[in-house]
Amino acid sequence: MSWTFPSARAGQCTRPALPRLGFSPELGPDDAAPGGKAFRAPFTVDHQSGSTGGGKIKKPSVEVSHDDGTTWCSARVTPAGKGWTALVRHPEGPGFVSLRTTAGDSAGHSITQSVIHAYRLK
Repeated sequence: MSWTFPSARAGQCTRPALPRLGFSPELGPDDAAPGGKAFRAPFTVDHQSGSTGGGKIKKPSVEVSHDDGTTWCSARVTPAGKGWTALVRHPEGPGFVSLRTTAGDSAGHSITQSVIHAYRLK
């Protein structure tokens, strides 16, 4: 995980407006998703609690890997309610899905987060 953010000398203790990500895919009771299908993975992007100076969140990007991060393909991302949805295409059969997400705001704060084996395919 990496962040970028503007910085200047602060007169007091301040908390930078670091973006944070929260995925909530609807997995089965075995924490797996079906292989061979398109799958919607809802997620949110916001700023850490108590921070100041955050700008408007820009459209994030999501990349997907089925080989533990060796190669990545872009997922389609669309607005959904107060968050976003990534459309992830699953290959046939068992395996794992890894996700790499980049998000930022209009004030220059950004995050890139990679999760290898984010969830399992059955």
